[in-house]
Amino acid sequence: MGNLVNNPSSVPIKKQDETDPIPETSPINDPIDSVEDPLDNNTLQQTIKEFSELKKQAGKQLAYSLLKDLKAEVHNHNLLITLTGNTDRLEFDEIKTEFLSFVNQKMGRSFTIDITIEKSTHKTLIVYTNKDKLEFLSEQNPFLLEFCKEMGLDLE
Repeated sequence: MGNLVNNPSSVPIKKQDETDPIPETSPINDPIDSVEDPLDNNTLQQTIKEFSELKKQAGKQLAYSLLKDLKAEVHNHNLLITLTGNTDRLEFDEIKTEFLSFVNQKMGRSFTIDITIEKSTHKTLIVYTNKDKLEFLSEQNPFLLEFCKEMGLDLE
């Protein structure tokens, strides 16, 4: 074995103009910085559909009706669930643990659930009588009342 100090020819010498090549770095996709992945959202929707079918087969119609129209998104390691009211929240609370374990198993990750309640802005009005129908339609078109008076129509 030769001594490197005594044998200068065995050590490669760099010219002053040469620099070490810098390896190209690709941008790192940090999962913490990513907002949402469409593939994960598609997989989540498919998983929710499978879970809702299991609930339907088990005879849990309320859970099935809640899950079939459930708005959910993947955001980092959170599932953002949007419900339409407190009654949906109560129903979801009953199946939340089972739902979360099913989703974690199917998607191969561990998620936490964040629930938001979205208040419905439109009110469903059920009209039964002809008088109720006239009142409802006259709110949309006030000229309907004038038309009824001119024609001499009375709904009572």
